[in-house]
Amino acid sequence: MKDSGSSWDNSLTGANPPPDIYVKAYSGTTLFYESKKIDDVTEFTLPINSVMNPIFESASMSNSVKIELWDYDSINDEFMGSASFLPAIYAVEKPSTITFGTSGGAKFEVSVIWN
Repeated sequence: MKDSGSSWDNSLTGANPPPDIYVKAYSGTTLFYESKKIDDVTEFTLPINSVMNPIFESASMSNSVKIELWDYDSINDEFMGSASFLPAIYAVEKPSTITFGTSGGAKFEVSVIWN
């Protein structure tokens, strides 16, 4: 549900189906990945796994990486939230997984391969 209490999706039957979620990923302001949508996502279908293909390679550790969640709608898609991280912060320890989230509760876990 949205912060307002209304559903992300509405149907002609009056039902309130769950959102159809897809992911966008940016390095700085450059979109480098957009997933296919996953229909009718509920708390029972979480977590969502999205494998970036091709794998994103960044030459700049100073570009922020932002992950956005979107609800697909046939007319206007709705922005659901985002979170970002700065790869340079993790360059010393070089973890294989970076976990970060939004104040709204969305949590992202990114697997990383360091060169």
